[in-house]
Amino acid sequence: MKIGYLSYFNSKDVRAWSGSIYFIRRELEKRGAEIVPIDDLGSVLDELYKIKSLYYKVAGKNHHRLRERRIMQRAALKATRLIEKHRPDVLLSLGSLEISMLNCDLPATFWTDATFRQLVDYYPEYSNLSATSLREGEYLEEKSIQNAARMFFSSEWAAEGAVKYYGADEKKVKVLPFGANLYNPPTEAEVESFIENKSFDAIELLFVGVAFERKGGKTALEIARKIKQKGRKVRLHIIGCQPEIDGTLDFVEIYGFLNKAKPDEMKTIEELYRKAHFFVMPSIAECYGIVFCEANAYGLPVVGANNGGMPTIIKENTNGFLFDYSNYEQSLESIADKLIEIGESRSVYLEASHKSYNEYKSRLNWEASVGKLISELETISK
Repeated sequence: MKIGYLSYFNSKDVRAWSGSIYFIRRELEKRGAEIVPIDDLGSVLDELYKIKSLYYKVAGKNHHRLRERRIMQRAALKATRLIEKHRPDVLLSLGSLEISMLNCDLPATFWTDATFRQLVDYYPEYSNLSATSLREGEYLEEKSIQNAARMFFSSEWAAEGAVKYYGADEKKVKVLPFGANLYNPPTEAEVESFIENKSFDAIELLFVGVAFERKGGKTALEIARKIKQKGRKVRLHIIGCQPEIDGTLDFVEIYGFLNKAKPDEMKTIEELYRKAHFFVMPSIAECYGIVFCEANAYGLPVVGANNGGMPTIIKENTNGFLFDYSNYEQSLESIADKLIEIGESRSVYLEASHKSYNEYKSRLNWEASVGKLISELETISK
């Protein structure tokens, strides 16, 4: 099958869209699909819109320049030339925007983690939006949903948003979880070895995130503090940021931003995943959370929260636990008790780790999701 692979960004750039564009393309190619790159759809003219964003910033508003129809019209014209030249069987866009202004006779699809309306006032950067961003964002999202032969969403939450807010045809809406963005994920034997070599002297918690506040960093701290108050040794390792934390918290270790492209820093990340007992990132807002899939790949039970796309990834008491922000104190107490119970014994932890790894192996990887994706694309390309 010949797939026209749409992206505003370079589809071979592992930095784009947290690496997902690259990893999806890699898995499609591994499965024998012929990829026609319809990417790098930006224009020099698009850079001029940065001035508009700066203007709104001075006015105290957030503005998303890519959610402007003129930018997407130029992207669509560029895409159309490539589509007509190569004539793929089907189009797959990573994100919905790239097909919003597209006008062609081929079946167009997109794969994303949220609709525009779900983002508004959910993420901080989508709060207090300019009137232009609100108007254009809605218009482009509606056009994308109208143009799509299939819509793939990474979670039930996102899929429900497409139907509820935009009247998407339920028959065209499919849930396909995103996978772990790992070049060489651990084997089951390696996960067994990690568990064997873990020390159970203290409960080791790992938090990975640049946006400390949004990703529930303060709650992760409170979970660690609660575990300590209950008489268990605990350590919380924080990667990705430099939060201002009370210096008296001697159970916290901060590593700052670590670049996966640098071998020494990637080695540190991998060592912390191997050493940790649990991955804790109870996000206040999270459209999905690929990092949970990556933690499960290392056999780590995870702590997320019961909002956004996280409940699609995290099955309660199977591969992790969901923090309930509407019942903060009780949830804090409950999760601390669960982590202590599991972390008290290597044999109990072994069972929990196996369950977590099995969730990764059965559904939270690109091989599983892209396999289902190809089946869907074959159906509509005939």
